[in-house]
Formats: sequence, C-alpha cells, structure tokens
Amino acid sequence: MFINCLIFLYKSNCINSSALYLQKKIKMETTKKNTGLYWILFLLSVVGFFVVLYSPIGAYCSMVLPFNVTFFAKALDLM
Repeated sequence: MFINCLIFLYKSNCINSSALYLQKKIKMETTKKNTGLYWILFLLSVVGFFVVLYSPIGAYCSMVLPFNVTFFAKALDLM
C-alpha cells in the first residue's frame, strides 16, 4: 500500500512539473523581443570593423569581431 502511494505521488509530481515546464516554454516562445537596437549596433560594429581593417592598425581588426558576432546573435534572437 505504501509503495503504491509513493508511485502515485511520483507520477503526479512528474505530470505537474512537466505541465509547468511546458507552460513556461510556451510563454517564453510567444513573447516578442525588440531587436531593432541590436540590428543598429550590429551594423555599427560592421562599419567599425572595416574602419579598423583599412586603418594603419588593421592587424587589430579581430578585436572588433566579438562585437559583430554578439550583436548579430542578439539581433537574430539566438541569445
């Protein structure tokens, strides 16, 4: 009897927790994020990349790449 009670509690807890997980996931997917600022920052970082590339310190153009990649990922809402 005790084992049946434990099995019931375990199964009911798993069902409730998975339903809660799905509710959070659905809510997170339906929210609209404003990515316009990140597109502007991405374009500015690309311009900055080419400015550094064609300047006398062109060897340091890789210092701008993390900004390019980060702002592009945020603009696409990957992060």
